[in-house]
Amino acid sequence: EVKKTEIVYANLDDYGAPLGIYVINNFESDADASVVDYGVYDAVFSLSQVDGINYKNDEISFDMPKGRYQYQGNLVDRELPWDIAISYKLNDSEIKAEELSGAEGKLEISIAITPKIAEFSDKLVLQISVSLPSNKAFNIASEGATIAVAGTNYTLAFVVLPTMDAEFTITADVEDFHMPAMQFAGINMGMSNEMYTEYVKKLVADLPIADMVENMAANMFPKQVAPKSFVDERNGNIASLQFVFLSEGISAKPAPVKEVPNEKADESFMDRLLGLFGN
Repeated sequence: EVKKTEIVYANLDDYGAPLGIYVINNFESDADASVVDYGVYDAVFSLSQVDGINYKNDEISFDMPKGRYQYQGNLVDRELPWDIAISYKLNDSEIKAEELSGAEGKLEISIAITPKIAEFSDKLVLQISVSLPSNKAFNIASEGATIAVAGTNYTLAFVVLPTMDAEFTITADVEDFHMPAMQFAGINMGMSNEMYTEYVKKLVADLPIADMVENMAANMFPKQVAPKSFVDERNGNIASLQFVFLSEGISAKPAPVKEVPNEKADESFMDRLLGLFGN
Protein backbone atom coordinates (compact mmCIF):
# COMPACT_ATOMS: atom_id res chain seq x y z
CA GLU A 1 0.00 0.00 0.00
CA VAL A 2 1.18 3.51 -0.87
CA LYS A 3 0.26 6.27 1.58
CA LYS A 4 0.26 9.90 0.53
CA THR A 5 0.52 13.11 2.55
CA GLU A 6 0.27 16.68 1.26
CA ILE A 7 1.85 19.75 2.83
CA VAL A 8 0.59 22.91 1.15
CA TYR A 9 2.92 25.90 1.46
CA ALA A 10 1.95 29.46 0.59
CA ASN A 11 3.92 32.68 0.59
CA LEU A 12 1.69 35.59 1.60
CA ASP A 13 2.20 39.30 1.24
CA ASP A 14 2.05 41.34 4.43
CA TYR A 15 -1.72 41.80 3.98
CA GLY A 16 -2.46 38.06 3.77
CA ALA A 17 -2.88 37.66 -0.01
CA PRO A 18 -1.20 34.58 -1.57
CA LEU A 19 1.89 35.27 -3.66
CA GLY A 20 2.54 31.66 -4.59
CA ILE A 21 1.45 28.17 -3.54
CA TYR A 22 3.36 24.93 -3.81
CA VAL A 23 2.79 21.42 -2.47
CA ILE A 24 5.22 18.85 -1.11
CA ASN A 25 3.71 15.49 -2.01
CA ASN A 26 5.10 12.70 0.17
CA PHE A 27 4.60 9.01 -0.56
CA GLU A 28 5.44 6.08 1.69
CA SER A 29 5.41 2.45 0.58
CA ASP A 30 6.46 -0.82 2.20
CA ALA A 31 7.47 -2.20 -1.23
CA ASP A 32 8.59 -0.99 -4.66
CA ALA A 33 5.65 0.72 -6.35
CA SER A 34 4.50 2.49 -9.52
CA VAL A 35 2.56 5.61 -8.58
CA VAL A 36 0.14 7.81 -10.51
CA ASP A 37 -0.83 11.14 -8.95
CA TYR A 38 -2.87 14.09 -10.25
CA GLY A 39 -2.56 17.85 -10.10
CA VAL A 40 -2.60 21.04 -12.17
CA TYR A 41 0.91 22.37 -11.69
CA ASP A 42 3.01 25.08 -13.24
CA ALA A 43 6.14 23.04 -12.52
CA VAL A 44 6.98 19.64 -11.03
CA PHE A 45 10.30 18.28 -9.78
CA SER A 46 11.52 15.41 -7.65
CA LEU A 47 12.89 15.99 -4.14
CA SER A 48 14.20 12.43 -3.81
CA GLN A 49 17.23 10.67 -5.23
CA VAL A 50 15.09 8.91 -7.81
CA ASP A 51 14.98 9.81 -11.50
CA GLY A 52 12.11 9.35 -13.92
CA ILE A 53 9.24 11.56 -12.74
CA ASN A 54 6.84 12.23 -15.62
CA TYR A 55 4.24 15.00 -15.85
CA LYS A 56 1.74 15.19 -18.70
CA ASN A 57 -1.91 16.23 -18.94
CA ASP A 58 -2.19 16.85 -15.17
CA GLU A 59 -0.88 13.33 -14.45
CA ILE A 60 2.30 12.66 -12.48
CA SER A 61 3.81 9.18 -12.65
CA PHE A 62 6.96 7.66 -11.21
CA ASP A 63 8.45 4.44 -9.89
CA MET A 64 9.56 4.50 -6.27
CA PRO A 65 11.52 2.02 -4.17
CA LYS A 66 10.44 0.84 -0.74
CA GLY A 67 10.49 3.77 1.67
CA ARG A 68 9.62 7.39 0.95
CA TYR A 69 9.47 9.55 -2.16
CA GLN A 70 8.78 13.29 -2.43
CA TYR A 71 8.08 15.68 -5.25
CA GLN A 72 7.17 19.35 -5.33
CA GLY A 73 4.45 20.82 -7.50
CA ASN A 74 3.87 24.56 -7.94
CA LEU A 75 0.12 25.15 -8.10
CA VAL A 76 -1.62 27.37 -10.61
CA ASP A 77 -4.37 29.81 -9.54
CA ARG A 78 -5.61 28.15 -6.36
CA GLU A 79 -7.52 29.64 -3.46
CA LEU A 80 -6.60 28.78 0.11
CA PRO A 81 -9.19 27.35 2.55
CA TRP A 82 -9.14 30.57 4.59
CA ASP A 83 -9.25 34.22 3.63
CA ILE A 84 -6.58 36.04 5.64
CA ALA A 85 -6.75 39.83 5.92
CA ILE A 86 -4.00 41.72 7.79
CA SER A 87 -3.99 45.47 8.40
CA TYR A 88 -1.80 47.89 10.35
CA LYS A 89 -2.15 51.16 12.23
CA LEU A 90 0.48 53.43 13.72
CA ASN A 91 -0.66 56.04 16.23
CA ASP A 92 -4.30 55.29 15.27
CA SER A 93 -3.74 55.95 11.56
CA GLU A 94 -3.70 53.24 8.88
CA ILE A 95 -0.25 52.58 7.51
CA LYS A 96 1.25 50.40 4.78
CA ALA A 97 3.32 47.44 5.91
CA GLU A 98 6.38 48.64 4.01
CA GLU A 99 6.25 51.96 5.89
CA LEU A 100 6.60 50.21 9.26
CA SER A 101 10.30 49.49 8.81
CA GLY A 102 12.02 51.54 11.52
CA ALA A 103 8.70 52.98 12.74
CA GLU A 104 8.14 54.36 16.24
CA GLY A 105 4.85 54.78 18.10
CA LYS A 106 1.70 52.86 19.01
CA LEU A 107 1.38 49.88 16.66
CA GLU A 108 -1.84 47.98 16.03
CA ILE A 109 -1.95 44.80 13.93
CA SER A 110 -5.34 43.33 12.99
CA ILE A 111 -5.80 39.80 11.62
CA ALA A 112 -9.17 38.64 10.26
CA ILE A 113 -9.79 34.99 9.33
CA THR A 114 -12.77 33.88 7.24
CA PRO A 115 -13.38 30.25 6.17
CA LYS A 116 -13.39 30.01 2.38
CA ILE A 117 -13.38 26.36 1.31
CA ALA A 118 -15.56 24.46 3.78
CA GLU A 119 -14.30 21.06 2.66
CA PHE A 120 -11.00 21.89 4.39
CA SER A 121 -11.63 24.80 6.78
CA ASP A 122 -14.46 22.87 8.47
CA LYS A 123 -12.09 20.05 9.39
CA LEU A 124 -8.85 21.80 10.30
CA VAL A 125 -7.64 24.06 13.08
CA LEU A 126 -5.76 27.17 11.96
CA GLN A 127 -2.90 28.11 14.28
CA ILE A 128 -1.41 31.60 14.02
CA SER A 129 1.96 32.71 15.36
CA VAL A 130 3.11 36.34 15.44
CA SER A 131 6.57 37.24 16.77
CA LEU A 132 7.67 40.70 17.91
CA PRO A 133 11.30 41.56 18.80
CA SER A 134 11.61 42.00 22.56
CA ASN A 135 13.97 44.98 22.16
CA LYS A 136 11.71 46.77 19.66
CA ALA A 137 8.18 46.13 20.99
CA PHE A 138 6.93 46.90 24.49
CA ASN A 139 3.61 46.76 26.37
CA ILE A 140 2.48 43.97 24.04
CA ALA A 141 -1.19 43.06 24.45
CA SER A 142 -3.77 40.97 22.62
CA GLU A 143 -7.02 39.50 23.87
CA GLY A 144 -7.21 35.77 23.28
CA ALA A 145 -3.50 35.31 22.64
CA THR A 146 -1.09 33.00 24.39
CA ILE A 147 2.11 35.02 24.82
CA ALA A 148 5.48 33.37 25.35
CA VAL A 149 9.13 34.37 25.19
CA ALA A 150 11.02 32.61 22.41
CA GLY A 151 14.65 33.65 22.20
CA THR A 152 14.79 37.37 21.49
CA ASN A 153 11.12 37.52 20.48
CA TYR A 154 7.75 37.61 22.17
CA THR A 155 5.52 35.13 20.35
CA LEU A 156 1.74 35.48 20.31
CA ALA A 157 -0.22 32.35 19.43
CA PHE A 158 -3.87 32.20 18.33
CA VAL A 159 -6.16 29.31 17.41
CA VAL A 160 -9.09 29.40 14.98
CA LEU A 161 -11.43 26.41 15.37
CA PRO A 162 -13.07 24.64 12.41
CA THR A 163 -16.00 26.50 10.78
CA MET A 164 -15.24 29.67 12.78
CA ASP A 165 -14.53 33.26 11.75
CA ALA A 166 -12.04 35.09 13.94
CA GLU A 167 -10.53 38.54 14.44
CA PHE A 168 -7.45 39.32 16.51
CA THR A 169 -5.83 42.63 17.39
CA ILE A 170 -2.29 43.09 18.68
CA THR A 171 -1.07 46.36 20.19
CA ALA A 172 2.44 47.37 21.20
CA ASP A 173 4.65 50.40 21.68
CA VAL A 174 7.42 50.07 19.11
CA GLU A 175 10.67 51.76 18.21
CA ASP A 176 12.97 51.21 15.22
CA PHE A 177 10.46 48.48 14.34
CA HIS A 178 10.84 45.28 12.38
CA MET A 179 9.32 41.82 12.72
CA PRO A 180 9.75 38.32 11.24
CA ALA A 181 7.16 36.60 9.09
CA MET A 182 3.78 35.70 10.55
CA GLN A 183 3.08 31.98 10.46
CA PHE A 184 -0.22 30.21 9.80
CA ALA A 185 -0.65 26.43 10.08
CA GLY A 186 -3.77 24.45 9.17
CA ILE A 187 -3.64 21.06 10.87
CA ASN A 188 -5.84 18.19 11.94
CA MET A 189 -7.18 18.45 15.45
CA GLY A 190 -5.10 16.60 18.01
CA MET A 191 -8.14 15.12 19.74
CA SER A 192 -10.97 13.11 18.28
CA ASN A 193 -14.57 14.23 18.12
CA GLU A 194 -15.44 11.82 20.91
CA MET A 195 -12.73 13.17 23.21
CA TYR A 196 -13.81 16.78 22.69
CA THR A 197 -17.47 15.93 23.23
CA GLU A 198 -16.73 14.00 26.43
CA TYR A 199 -14.63 16.90 27.69
CA VAL A 200 -17.46 19.37 27.04
CA LYS A 201 -19.99 17.05 28.69
CA LYS A 202 -18.01 17.09 31.91
CA LEU A 203 -17.79 20.87 31.89
CA VAL A 204 -21.55 21.43 31.50
CA ALA A 205 -22.96 18.28 33.11
CA ASP A 206 -24.77 20.18 35.88
CA LEU A 207 -26.04 23.04 33.74
CA PRO A 208 -29.59 23.25 32.34
CA ILE A 209 -28.20 23.91 28.86
CA ALA A 210 -26.05 20.76 28.88
CA ASP A 211 -27.87 19.06 25.98
CA MET A 212 -27.67 22.13 23.77
CA VAL A 213 -23.95 22.63 24.47
CA GLU A 214 -23.21 18.96 23.76
CA ASN A 215 -24.94 19.21 20.38
CA MET A 216 -22.98 22.35 19.58
CA ALA A 217 -19.72 20.59 20.49
CA ALA A 218 -20.57 17.62 18.27
CA ASN A 219 -21.16 19.96 15.31
CA MET A 220 -18.11 22.10 16.02
CA PHE A 221 -15.73 19.15 16.26
CA PRO A 222 -16.60 16.88 13.33
CA LYS A 223 -15.59 13.25 13.35
CA GLN A 224 -12.07 12.59 12.17
CA VAL A 225 -11.98 11.08 8.70
CA ALA A 226 -9.19 10.70 6.17
CA PRO A 227 -8.77 14.08 4.46
CA LYS A 228 -9.32 14.59 0.77
CA SER A 229 -6.51 15.74 -1.46
CA PHE A 230 -6.27 19.53 -1.73
CA VAL A 231 -4.42 19.26 -5.02
CA ASP A 232 -6.89 17.21 -7.07
CA GLU A 233 -10.06 15.30 -6.19
CA ARG A 234 -8.88 12.44 -8.42
CA ASN A 235 -6.30 11.66 -5.73
CA GLY A 236 -9.15 10.74 -3.38
CA ASN A 237 -8.51 10.43 0.34
CA ILE A 238 -4.96 10.76 1.61
CA ALA A 239 -3.24 9.93 4.89
CA SER A 240 -2.56 13.51 6.02
CA LEU A 241 -3.06 17.11 4.90
CA GLN A 242 -1.38 20.22 6.33
CA PHE A 243 -1.17 23.88 5.36
CA VAL A 244 1.73 26.22 6.15
CA PHE A 245 1.63 29.92 5.24
CA LEU A 246 4.28 32.60 5.80
CA SER A 247 3.95 36.35 5.35
CA GLU A 248 6.81 38.51 4.09
CA GLY A 249 7.67 40.15 7.43
CA ILE A 250 8.78 43.72 8.12
CA SER A 251 12.47 44.20 7.39
CA ALA A 252 14.78 46.24 9.61
CA LYS A 253 15.54 49.76 8.48
CA PRO A 254 18.96 49.82 6.77
CA ALA A 255 21.70 51.50 8.75
CA PRO A 256 22.74 54.88 7.33
CA VAL A 257 25.81 54.76 5.10
CA LYS A 258 28.73 56.59 6.64
CA GLU A 259 30.36 59.08 4.30
CA VAL A 260 34.08 58.59 3.83
CA PRO A 261 35.79 61.99 3.94
CA ASN A 262 37.55 62.96 0.75
CA GLU A 263 41.10 63.62 1.92
CA LYS A 264 42.02 65.27 -1.34
CA ALA A 265 39.42 67.94 -0.71
CA ASP A 266 41.76 69.46 1.89
CA GLU A 267 44.76 69.61 -0.45
CA SER A 268 45.95 73.03 -1.46
CA PHE A 269 46.30 74.13 -5.05
CA MET A 270 50.09 73.84 -4.76
CA ASP A 271 49.85 70.25 -3.43
CA ARG A 272 47.74 69.23 -6.41
CA LEU A 273 50.07 71.01 -8.83
CA LEU A 274 53.12 69.25 -7.40
CA GLY A 275 51.26 65.96 -7.61
CA LEU A 276 51.10 66.32 -11.37
CA PHE A 277 54.91 66.10 -11.49
CA GLY A 278 55.16 63.12 -9.15
CA ASN A 279 56.39 65.06 -6.11
